[in-house]
Amino acid sequence: MSPIKQLIPFIKLVFRGLGQVMLQNNAVSGGLFLLAVWMSVPWQALAMLLGALLGSLQAKFCDYDQCAYQQGVFGFNGALVALGASFFYPDAMWVIWPAVIGFVFLATVIMAQCIKRQYSGLTSPFVVASWILLLSLAHFGIQPVSGVANIGWDWVLPSVLQGTLQAFSQVFFQGNNLAGVLIILGLAINQFKATIITVLVAAAIALVMPLFGLSEPAMAGLLGFNAVLCSLVFANRKTLWPLLGAVLISLCFMLVALSLGITALTAPFVLATWLVLSVEKWRIYKL
Repeated sequence: MSPIKQLIPFIKLVFRGLGQVMLQNNAVSGGLFLLAVWMSVPWQALAMLLGALLGSLQAKFCDYDQCAYQQGVFGFNGALVALGASFFYPDAMWVIWPAVIGFVFLATVIMAQCIKRQYSGLTSPFVVASWILLLSLAHFGIQPVSGVANIGWDWVLPSVLQGTLQAFSQVFFQGNNLAGVLIILGLAINQFKATIITVLVAAAIALVMPLFGLSEPAMAGLLGFNAVLCSLVFANRKTLWPLLGAVLISLCFMLVALSLGITALTAPFVLATWLVLSVEKWRIYKL
């Protein structure tokens, strides 16, 4: 077999890692997610791809769980760490890259331990590694830049539609409507029903939250992106309560984080999902 043909399975694995950012074990979905970021900010797409590559290589050489490795599970937290760093430190990336690589490694180690102990890690390794990275760099006087402008082409859309689309793009730190469309497409080709439900959840948040004076964060997708991730986890449940519970809990966490000025990342999604999963297990145990 030629070297190129030998590389193809690994390339697919890396792209599945990108897909796993939104719980999709699908390389084409991962490719569309990467394209979405590229259309918005190309160098952030490169950072995300490098993070997924490093995490996957680490899992390969450290002989982590093979089933999870083949599904790209060790790539997505590294992808998010590198993507987040490129978002928060666009002018300092060449200086902080060694630290970023180290925290990609940390996130992958945490994920490996979660899998070994049969914990549902979700994006918690990314959250933990990124918070430590932000605090460490702040200690050395390197502050994150907020509100980095997207340089890609975009549409001007009605506020509710924009809030819906950007609830998807904000999962990847992008405030870009076209990116949102591509991400929804990437979800739909793998999980059509779950995608429809998730779009409806994002639209409901974009429609309702401005009634409470929260039109700006709702329009920017900041109130919706954690709810989008929760919806993807619980969309296929037989009852609605896990979905609604996780969405509402994540929304409450996000509102608290915004009011306190905390960089929440996907922590509201992780905490809300853990709580609902714990309640589900408790109910089963009681039965």
